[in-house]
Amino acid sequence: MNEKGDWRRYDEQIGNTLLIPTLRMPPKATFSCSYIGRNREGRRTLSRKSNSGEFSVLGCEAAQPRFLQPPNSKEKENMSSIPFCVEESPIENSKPPPAPILSPDPPEPLYLVGENITLWCSTPNLLLQGRRRYQFSHTRQNEDQPSIKDLDWHEGNISLVLTATREDSGLYKCRYLEWKYERNISSKWSRPVSIVVRDPLPPPVLKLDPPSGSLREGKVLSILCLSSESNNAKRFHFSQNGVEMTSSNEEPVKSSRDSGLLTLNMSVALLYAKNNESLQFACRYEENINGRWIMSPWSKTLNATVVEPVWNLDFDFIWSYARMLIPFIILLVPLAFYFRKKKSKPEVTYSNIENFSSPPGPTMKNHLRQEEEEEIF
Repeated sequence: MNEKGDWRRYDEQIGNTLLIPTLRMPPKATFSCSYIGRNREGRRTLSRKSNSGEFSVLGCEAAQPRFLQPPNSKEKENMSSIPFCVEESPIENSKPPPAPILSPDPPEPLYLVGENITLWCSTPNLLLQGRRRYQFSHTRQNEDQPSIKDLDWHEGNISLVLTATREDSGLYKCRYLEWKYERNISSKWSRPVSIVVRDPLPPPVLKLDPPSGSLREGKVLSILCLSSESNNAKRFHFSQNGVEMTSSNEEPVKSSRDSGLLTLNMSVALLYAKNNESLQFACRYEENINGRWIMSPWSKTLNATVVEPVWNLDFDFIWSYARMLIPFIILLVPLAFYFRKKKSKPEVTYSNIENFSSPPGPTMKNHLRQEEEEEIF
């Protein structure tokens, strides 16, 4: 309010500080303030006015005041022909301090919930002429409308440490106040820095083929790592018995039955089963999101068992029965030899011969001679 009792309403300020050059102030002026908040329904409401404070501009006695026209028509309605003190002094001629530079540490395109982020508000390389206080501003992009929140002033502290949450996403900027010429002079706001916070990646799902995880020695075990469905680039990692195997982003692994590892390509790992042992497998993956590789947690551990071949398992069973059959095999050999020898002997016939003087006895039947005689008759 000026000396005539006319009130002038200034534009809404981002912070809780209003800076007015003395060139644009009358010798005496009364100020009050109010703030805009949100009720439970989310609507913007204006608070009541605060108590009034009267301010005076000193150093105008020796100078000749002049009547200045307001710079625009909007101000002309509320401030017509108000005398301003135009006495030149070091305060009026001094420029505001340069804007600081805001930088996040670590500099990442996005952050995960729970990570620590340090925002550094660095001032230019100027000699410190007085005390400095730093202020950070957070603009959160909501669906309805942006929400601007000025954080508290930090005395001599040029950094702000955040433990990232989803609510911390948005634009950040900073400025500082410098105590100079017996007053606080505010710098311009720094360029805004975007902070994006997202949830960690979900763990993948591990599957084995065969699903039972039990296979014979020498067979191939297929390990499949299923990740979230997205078109982002991914890299997969597998572990065997708690030791990480070669990851898919490294050089392809040559087939080797000695090492047990057959191949490792994208989300599938193939291994030759060997030895009679139990194996534990797990997997995880990296996903490139906005230029940053983010690692997922490990999947649940699955067990695989390598068993001996069938002929190896039944050997003792077969050998026990074979030992019982050996005596029978030994007895069968002479019997087979006897029947074979008996079958190979010629036929013997006996007959009584009356007209010959030779004694009777066994004779060899000559089939060939008999056939010749039949032909003669």
